[in-house]
Amino acid sequence: MVFESLRRQTRRRVTALLLVLTFGTGVVDAVSYLVLDRVIAGNMSGNVLLLGMGLAGAGGLQVAGPAVAFAAFWLGAHLCGRALRRAPDGWTARVSGLIAASGVVVGLVGVGVALIPPATSQPSGLAAAAVLGACMGTQAAAARATGVADLVTDAITGALVGLGLEFRHRRPDRERWGRRMGSFALIGVGAFVGALLIRVHAGLALGLVAALSVGVAAVGQALLEHGDDEGDARAERPDGPPEAGP
Repeated sequence: MVFESLRRQTRRRVTALLLVLTFGTGVVDAVSYLVLDRVIAGNMSGNVLLLGMGLAGAGGLQVAGPAVAFAAFWLGAHLCGRALRRAPDGWTARVSGLIAASGVVVGLVGVGVALIPPATSQPSGLAAAAVLGACMGTQAAAARATGVADLVTDAITGALVGLGLEFRHRRPDRERWGRRMGSFALIGVGAFVGALLIRVHAGLALGLVAALSVGVAAVGQALLEHGDDEGDARAERPDGPPEAGP
């Protein structure tokens, strides 16, 4: 019972951290779409649609940006998978490191966008889309590695389907419903906030994502270390009451 309670508490905390990353994905997608000439760096479902329509020559959509972001996203997820190959399931120090590193890189992209506006340089815009795509792929893969079901940081289609399917049951799972609803809502809120911050500067929006990512990594690592210490302490306690002395 003790360890089950610890696992439940840890799962809720990890879910909250992943929802923060979902919000950050919405911010990045707002920046990449509105500033990087209609590229989506985080949600590959939308990016594939843009790529397909661009290949058809519809709406003046470009091909290079979505293609570069798509390839970079896969590369980021691939490298994350290799980094976590021998790591146990769940939140680990490697997950924290990967999320923090991707956040730092997003911050550097923000600095680059401030120094060289993508509107004035197509190569810099493509480079920014590639790096952001790789960072989002890394974060999405790291989030999957935590083992929280029904919650991904880069898409809402599955969340919407899951919300509908919950009503097959007479009593839907509240925790699962909350995760899905949270991912659906926060990626939209992130896009809204990102669009507002772009009015000031795109670098500010990416700076926010960087700070959130590093913060999530730090909190996740702290919870991991605290959970290990608490679990060890509880495991060492005797199950029954102490024996009475003579």
